[in-house]
Amino acid sequence: MNEIKNKATTYIGPTILKYGLFNNKTFKGGIPYNYPPLKGLFEKCSLLKMLFVEPKNLSLAKKNLQKKATLEYQALMQLIKTIKEAND
Repeated sequence: MNEIKNKATTYIGPTILKYGLFNNKTFKGGIPYNYPPLKGLFEKCSLLKMLFVEPKNLSLAKKNLQKKATLEYQALMQLIKTIKEAND
């Protein structure tokens, strides 16, 4: 998946209130690298960008969350680990 700039992206990960992330939340300007609550999270979780997909790829990306061999699944596991470590 290439960098998505200036295209709407939808977040497919779990809801994380601390960061203002909700499943299916859409960002009009692409991956929200500069969204204030997420700046530090992108630094800690390098695969986080894989959980932001173009709406046309939404169905396939959500299926990939269930498959261990996909980047989406790896991104989800990395995000969960990062959040757990931050809360310990």
